[in-house]
Amino acid sequence: MLIKIAKHSFFLTSVAFVFSLYMVTRPLVTLDSYWVLPTTLSLLNEGNINLDEFSAYGVGNSYAAIQIDNHFYNYFPYGISFLIIPIVAILNIFIPESFFFQYHGQIEKFCASLLILSSFFFLYNLFSFYISKKKSAFLVVVMGLCTPLFTSGSRALWQHPGSVLLLSTSLFLLVSLMNRNVRAVPLLGITLALSYVVRPTNAIPFLLISLFVFYFFQEQKWKYIAFSVATLILFSIVNYINFGDFLPPYYRSSRLTFDWDVFKIAFLGNMFSPNRGLFVWSPVLLVFILSIFVAKKERPIILLSLLIIIFHFIAISLFPHWWGGHSVGPRFTTDIIPFFGLVLCLVWKRFQSNRIFFVSFLMLVVISFAVQFSAVISKKTQLWNIRGSDINEKPERVWDWNHPQFYPF
Repeated sequence: MLIKIAKHSFFLTSVAFVFSLYMVTRPLVTLDSYWVLPTTLSLLNEGNINLDEFSAYGVGNSYAAIQIDNHFYNYFPYGISFLIIPIVAILNIFIPESFFFQYHGQIEKFCASLLILSSFFFLYNLFSFYISKKKSAFLVVVMGLCTPLFTSGSRALWQHPGSVLLLSTSLFLLVSLMNRNVRAVPLLGITLALSYVVRPTNAIPFLLISLFVFYFFQEQKWKYIAFSVATLILFSIVNYINFGDFLPPYYRSSRLTFDWDVFKIAFLGNMFSPNRGLFVWSPVLLVFILSIFVAKKERPIILLSLLIIIFHFIAISLFPHWWGGHSVGPRFTTDIIPFFGLVLCLVWKRFQSNRIFFVSFLMLVVISFAVQFSAVISKKTQLWNIRGSDINEKPERVWDWNHPQFYPF
C-alpha cells in the first residue's frame, strides 16, 4: 500500500496543492445553480427531484426554477445533483438545511472542487498511458490551474464540474479500450450517456465517440449500444414521470438559433476575445496546433478530440447568450478541457526531448496561470459583468481590451 502511494506521491502532492488554491480563492456566486444543492437534499430526504418543500426559500419566485403540474423543479439540468449526493449526504450530517442556502456559494465551490479533483484521477491515468507519471501529474496541475477548470469549473455548481468529471472518465475508458481492455465498453456507454444527462452539449462527444467505437471496435458496438441506450431510457422515464415529456425543458433545441452575423462574432469571441476567449485566458492550449506532428498511430484519437472541440465551439456559438451571462472568462468552454488535455499530452510526448518546446510551454503555463489566478482572487472580477453596463445588455463588452475581466485591479 505504501509503495503504491509513494509511486504516485507527486500526483497526490500536486492535487493537494491545487485543492488548497481552490479553497483559498473566491467562489463564483451565481443564482443559476441555486437549486442544485436543494435538489440533492430532496433526493436524500424525500427520494424525488422536486423542490416543493423549499417554498420558504423563494422557489416560487426564482428564474432558476420551473413549475410543472403544481410542482417546482430546477430549470437547469438535474444530473449534477445526483453526482454530489455522497458529498451532500456527509455535509448534511454536520450542518442544518438552512446553511445550504445561507452559505450556498462556499458549499457549491467545495462540491465543484471535489468533482474537478475527481476528474484529475482519470486525467492522470489517461496521461500516464503516454507520458511518465511525473509529467502526467504536472499536466494535471496545468489543466487545473491554467484553464477554465480554475475560474469556472471549480467555482460553482453549474453543470461544468460534473461534465468535466464524466468526460474525463469517458476519455480514460476509451483509451483503455484502445489498449485492449474490453471491460471498459459498458462503463464507456453509461458514462457518455450520463454526460448528456448532466449537460446537453455533451451530445457532441457522445455522438462522435460513439461513431469512433462503431468504426474501430465493431465487435463491441452492440454491448456499447445496449448500456448507453439503457441509461438514456432510464433518463427518459425519470423525465416523463416528472415533466410529462421525455426531455426536460432545458434540453429543447429551440434554445439554439442561427444568425450568421451573430454566429461569426460569437465563434471568434469564444476563442479570441479578451473577456470570453479561451486562447486569451489559456494561451497554453494553443500548443494544440503542434498536434499535426504527432505519431501516425495517435492521429485517430487526436482527430476525434479536435472534432469534438470544433463542434463544441460551434454549438456554444449558437446560443443567443453565447458569452455565458455573468460568468468569469470562457465558461462555456470548460467542458472540452479534458480533450485539450489529451491533445497537449500527445504533443508533449512528441516533443518531450525538445528543449525549445519545453521552455515555450512553461512560458505559456506561467502566462495562463497569471490570468486565471488574477481572475479568482478579486470580487471585482464578477462585478465586471455589471460595471458600467450589464454584459447581457451590451455583449460587445467582451471585446474591451482596456478593462479586461481577468485584471480587476
